[in-house]
Amino acid sequence: MTVTKVNIVKKHWLSGIWLLPLVGALMAGWIVFQNFQEKGIEISIIFEDAAGITAGKTLLMYKGVRIGLVKSVQMSDNFKQIKVMAEVVPSVVEGLRQTTGFWLVKPSISLTEITGLDTIVSGDYISMNPGTGESQREFTALQSPPILFNDSKSLYIDIMVDHLGSIVRGSKIYFREIPVGEVLDYQLLALEDQVKINVRIEERYTHLVKKSSRFWNASGLSIKVGLSDFSVHTESLAALIAGGIAFYTPNVGVIELAENGGQFHLYDDFEMAEVEVPEKEKSGSQFIQIAADELGSLTIGSKVYFKKIPVGEIINYALSPKNNILITLEIKQKYLHLISRKTRFWRNSGLKIKAGLSGIKVDMASVQALLNGGISFTNVEGWRTYKVYKGRRRYPLYEDADIAKEHVKNIQIEFDLAQGINTGTELKYLGIKVGEITQVKLAADNQSIIAQAKLFDSATNFARQGAKFWLVSAEIGLFKSKHLGTLIKGSYIEIEPGTGKKISHFKGQLFLPEIKKGLHVILKSPKLGSIKISNPVLYRQIKVGEVRGFRLANNAQQVLIDIYIAQKYAALVQDNSKFWNVSGLKVDLGVFSGVEIRADSLESIVIGGIAFATPTSEADKKVINHQTFYLHEDSEQTWLNWSPEINLITP
Repeated sequence: MTVTKVNIVKKHWLSGIWLLPLVGALMAGWIVFQNFQEKGIEISIIFEDAAGITAGKTLLMYKGVRIGLVKSVQMSDNFKQIKVMAEVVPSVVEGLRQTTGFWLVKPSISLTEITGLDTIVSGDYISMNPGTGESQREFTALQSPPILFNDSKSLYIDIMVDHLGSIVRGSKIYFREIPVGEVLDYQLLALEDQVKINVRIEERYTHLVKKSSRFWNASGLSIKVGLSDFSVHTESLAALIAGGIAFYTPNVGVIELAENGGQFHLYDDFEMAEVEVPEKEKSGSQFIQIAADELGSLTIGSKVYFKKIPVGEIINYALSPKNNILITLEIKQKYLHLISRKTRFWRNSGLKIKAGLSGIKVDMASVQALLNGGISFTNVEGWRTYKVYKGRRRYPLYEDADIAKEHVKNIQIEFDLAQGINTGTELKYLGIKVGEITQVKLAADNQSIIAQAKLFDSATNFARQGAKFWLVSAEIGLFKSKHLGTLIKGSYIEIEPGTGKKISHFKGQLFLPEIKKGLHVILKSPKLGSIKISNPVLYRQIKVGEVRGFRLANNAQQVLIDIYIAQKYAALVQDNSKFWNVSGLKVDLGVFSGVEIRADSLESIVIGGIAFATPTSEADKKVINHQTFYLHEDSEQTWLNWSPEINLITP
């Protein structure tokens, strides 16, 4: 029997067949690792609208390099904004900070530049500007590209102006008609009263801008028209179309270079920028500013006169922030000594004609002033007339020489009505004119009128507590006539000077009350009838008081008439007194009784008035001021028979 020998071979624990799945697992792990490494970073950007943004199509770009893609576009919870979800490559993670900016780039065409033309082919895209600060993943899109101050060698300054005008982003900055910079952006300041324009000056021109440089608006045309010349000026055709800013540096001692962040003011034109240089920094002339409510016939080139000698001219005018006209005068060197703190300027344009009962006065400075307008000035005694504004004197412009030479105090007088009170109504004291009304307007509550007035010279001291003002008008009647001269010369306001402290607001009267002190009572009546202010109040046909005023009751159902009883006769009015209207005639017509005509007196028929009677028995209560009585239309016979004995107060 043959025995076969068996060979036992020891096998390794790892078979070659397992190498294939092992290699596959390693490759899958590497792919997962690579995908994890290259996975984008999700961010969100809030836009006001999503016009031009498409999910899966709109790219995120930085300096022309693709850095991400918009994944989704969603409406915000409040339906007012658009939330754009995007994925950016991990390499830009360091740029995703608090101040990072995103904005949508679209094609834009303006007079000054064309931008975003590449989007016509590739479509709108979102551009990014890396920021600083803490890491962030949620952002709010910018409305416009940010101003990038990444050119450290250029000069960045701010120019302040009240109104932007035709200045736009990209408008050029000119020096001697050469573009040396551009407008980067502009914004309304927090107080909303000025616009700040951000400007960049190119590196090679930064030495031209000094701290004393002056900028002006070079946009559009500057046209000057006068009798002697006609001129049109523009900085350049580009500035005419697209707007621009020009500057120059005056020949003064300050030559220090401007620095980044420096602020300058933008003037309306070169002339305004030039004359704003302080007088101490210039020689040969002095520049004076005067303020006027309106320009009138004045124009650039109008002459300035002193005693009808031309000593200067108007070189510029502009609208101020307070909406009045600022006129700049240039006074020749040899006449500078004529300008002082007491100088007053007035219009001398055309003819000044004053006509009155005493004659006609015609005045003009010269034929040129008649045609081209003009300003005259003189020096007067008294306090200074100018105001200091930004370190400069600013004088007012008076309407004529008479007003300019007067020492004036302005006051306000309140009247119940404007009856006979107009602009120009004179204020008199002892028959002499000491002032006049300059304006009549409604009071703030619309219940009275306010007369603006001015007092002249020594009468300015009349404006003190206790001063009285009342209207003097003609009164014509069968029994008395007063102030007939006002029929020709017009009504005027009489003054009784005050003695208290100085004030400027007063209460005026429409008549001079004869009864100034006494008992004040109020009569109620369904209608006013023929009752008038100053009508007499009669007791047994003797005047013991007068009507001082009337008004509607608060419910508008009755008329309230204020009457004053002279203090001597106050005891005649008792709690049970009866008042009735004695104005005109009382006629009763009956079929059987015939016609009965009654009148208190002939004077009451013409003038009118109120009568009252008191019964024989004394009243239970004493009458007090402002107590109310009913005004009857007619009297009763029993009232006329009353004849009480009443002790009057001896004055």
